[in-house]
Amino acid sequence: MPLYLNLCKDDIWGVRKAAAETLPAISQCVSGDMRASKIVQLFKGFAEDVSRWVKIEAFKQLGPLIATFKDTPEAITSDLIQHFTSMALAGEQDSDMIEFCAYNFPAVVYTLGKEKWNMLEPTYLSLVKDVQWKVRKTLAYSLHE
Repeated sequence: MPLYLNLCKDDIWGVRKAAAETLPAISQCVSGDMRASKIVQLFKGFAEDVSRWVKIEAFKQLGPLIATFKDTPEAITSDLIQHFTSMALAGEQDSDMIEFCAYNFPAVVYTLGKEKWNMLEPTYLSLVKDVQWKVRKTLAYSLHE
């Protein structure tokens, strides 16, 4: 873990991007306490990185990261949920971000459970009205989930 933490702060943006890409896999291998504290901090650091590519990768991995909390959904912070829901509002700035949100939406809903649906419902309603057919198609394919 110390080596990974050093890579997360590397001077080269490509190394930090690769570290962001592996964040969900790392999260699966650590304890629930470390996941709730350190892993969430790492995501926030990647989300605020100076490199656009590191930020995009962090948000791309956010859905799979949230899914690693399936055994401890109460440890998912409202900040993390807010980061996820903000992806649906990316608009023309980054259409891929909206698609990542739609693609990972079923896993996030499943992980958070029906108790937190009220936090996700506005995002869902926004996604099903998105002008991109690939976003609506992704959600349509996941309705059974």
